Amino acid sequence: STFTDHYIDFPLDLSKVLFITTANDTSTISAPLYDRMEVIELNSYTIEEKFNIAKKHLVKKAMSKHKLTAKEFKITDDAIYKIIELYTREAGVRNLEKQLATLCRKATVHLETSSKAFKVTADNISEYLGVEKYTKDYISRTNLIGTVNGLAWTSVGGTLLPIEVSVLDGTGKIELT
Repeated sequence: STFTDHYIDFPLDLSKVLFITTANDTSTISAPLYDRMEVIELNSYTIEEKFNIAKKHLVKKAMSKHKLTAKEFKITDDAIYKIIELYTREAGVRNLEKQLATLCRKATVHLETSSKAFKVTADNISEYLGVEKYTKDYISRTNLIGTVNGLAWTSVGGTLLPIEVSVLDGTGKIELT
């Protein structure tokens, strides 16, 4: 109930105070402090959450920053989904925001040389952002001998892993790892 701040040398009652902190990496928090904290992890936004954040906030923010109007810059919903799935693979939306800013810069240059509006679609997005940085999970439609599908957890959800198997002589025991 009593705490004296050594900077202003004044006693404070902190008994009804709740401190909220954020961190991208908890390993840098000192052990005594971390031990006293209630940690709530927010690992990742879903694709739908990222889409809604982009649609409602990030696109407008990028357009405002680059002085573009809704008539000058248009982006389809399919293009936003494609950016999320094939150009940014992250827990948050920082890279998504960067990709949208890149599109706005391309739009600004385009509008200087042409009077037409700049429209980004799923079909033409690779012209502006280049080759896709990530690929979609490949799901084999046929059974392959010696291969099974595994699942891996990642900070942005998960992914499929084709795993090659091999048969070895064993002891007849099952060892789970």
